[in-house]
Amino acid sequence: MGNCMMQRISREDLYHAVWSDPIKTVAARLGISDVALAKTCRKHGVPVPTRGHWAEVQSGKRVFRPLLPARGFGMPELLHAGAGRSMPWYQGVSDADLMDAEIPPPPEFPEPMADLVARVTKLVGKVGMVRDLRAPHGLIAGLLRREEENRKKYSYRSDRPLFASPFEQRRLRILGSIFTALGRCGVKGTLSGNDPSDFGAHVGEQHVSFHLDHPNQSTRNGYRYTDELQRPASEKLVLRISFSLEGLQGIRTEWVDQPGDRVESHLAEVVTNLIVLGEMRYRLGEQHRSKWMVGRKADLIEEARQRREEEARQAREKRIRAEKARVNRLLGEAAALRQARDIRAYVAEVRALSAGSGTQVAPAELDAWSAWALAQAARIDPVQSGAYLLGMKDDEQA
Repeated sequence: MGNCMMQRISREDLYHAVWSDPIKTVAARLGISDVALAKTCRKHGVPVPTRGHWAEVQSGKRVFRPLLPARGFGMPELLHAGAGRSMPWYQGVSDADLMDAEIPPPPEFPEPMADLVARVTKLVGKVGMVRDLRAPHGLIAGLLRREEENRKKYSYRSDRPLFASPFEQRRLRILGSIFTALGRCGVKGTLSGNDPSDFGAHVGEQHVSFHLDHPNQSTRNGYRYTDELQRPASEKLVLRISFSLEGLQGIRTEWVDQPGDRVESHLAEVVTNLIVLGEMRYRLGEQHRSKWMVGRKADLIEEARQRREEEARQAREKRIRAEKARVNRLLGEAAALRQARDIRAYVAEVRALSAGSGTQVAPAELDAWSAWALAQAARIDPVQSGAYLLGMKDDEQA
């Protein structure tokens, strides 16, 4: 079995391992460095003994062992530790490994959706709207800094600021509020480009993207028309979470400004649903992946069976062809033997007739012809040349 399949380990098993033996011992069993193992534990929320723990154990002192915390949102439960990094156990599995592997049972997530939402809602708590951009979130600060640098660099941009309008200021404040709330929950916000309308949240190892812009804004190209430079904050905004997994219902993914009900009043719900959707992406993805791997293994087994049957069929046909060729060769050798006998009889008869007919053929000439004819008979005679044994030897070698 391939090494990657041997290395799979659950968070719980990893937790018990690092609290049963020194981390260097556990790392050696997994075939990685102790630094890589410690990094894996930190990444997946597995507590490890503090420095001096094993010395205290040897001295008989009572030591504190923290409980294993719940799996982080969007993080895998079954890991693969190897090559200096951790990954879900199914990544890098070859077809050959999969054929020999015992696939774990389908993952179960007994927590109902309502309980998950309630748990995340409690974690998120209240999300207030950022009042201004004097001390913005780091991502927003970087966006504004790049905008200022570009305005200084390109003179034609000096009177066309991208984010000066009340509408843009409101949009950035909403983003800053979302990113700040996500950060409090251990979720990293993302954005790309100098004039983005799409953003994201890294929920564990899952990424959930969302869109925040004017409903009629199809693209952004780093330029503002005159009417956009003064676009008021009252202009409508839409926030839409992009989620492509099927089988998920009951979670709101779009908020649009309505009279008396603006996007800002739903920030806690937005942050909650981003995290919930990240966790659900993991859960549904794991279930889909488990189903795929079971199906893939069944396909590989069936392909191997068909391949064996085809190889057996080809071997049978090869044996039939070989036997037919051997018989044809035998028949050819029998015909060659008859031809050799005919030549020898012909030579004998010619010599006899020549001796009694009184012809003027010189003896030397007759002898030369006879030698040539008998040599041809010897050449095609399978018995004299031993050629009849070659067919049997060829079969044994085949």
